[in-house]
Amino acid sequence: MLDQASTIDNVQSDFTLRRERLVVQFNDDMSRAKLAYDQGDYRKARESAVTARLRVDRDRGVVPADRYADMMKEINGLLDKIAEAEQLEALAKDEAGREEARSAAEAERRRERSERDRTISESLRRVRQLQLELKYDEALQVLDTVLFIDPNNPAALALRDVISTSRIYREYS
Repeated sequence: MLDQASTIDNVQSDFTLRRERLVVQFNDDMSRAKLAYDQGDYRKARESAVTARLRVDRDRGVVPADRYADMMKEINGLLDKIAEAEQLEALAKDEAGREEARSAAEAERRRERSERDRTISESLRRVRQLQLELKYDEALQVLDTVLFIDPNNPAALALRDVISTSRIYREYS
C-alpha cells in the first residue's frame, strides 16, 4: 500500500498542474468575458466573469495569496465595468424610448392640427357658399362649429359679424 501512495514530488506536480490549469482557465474565461463585453453582450460577459470567479474561489489553495487577490481584483473590475455598461445601455434605451414617444406625440399633434385646419378651411368655404345662397342661419351654425373648434379664428369671427349684419339687413328689407 505504501508503494502506491503518492510522493511529495507527485503532490507538488499535482499542485503545479492544478495551478497551471487554473491560470489557463482563468485567462480563457476572462478573455471570453472581455470579448463579449467588447461586442456588447453583457449577459455573456457577466457569465464568463462569474465562471472565472467560481474557478478561482474553488482552487484558491493552489495559487499564492497575492496572485489570488490580483485575479479577484481583475474579475471584480470587469464585473464593475459590465454593470456600468449595462446601466448606460439601459439609460440609452430609456432615452431612445422617450425620444420616440416624444416624436410620435409631436407627429400626432401635427396630424391633429392639420386635420383641424382642414376642417376649418372646409367649413369657411361652406359658410361662403351659404352666404351666397342667402342661407344666413345655416352659415351662422357652421360658424359656431368653427368657433367651437377654434374660438379665436379671426376669419370666423369676422364672418360671423358680417353674416349677422347681413341677416339683420335682409330681414329688415
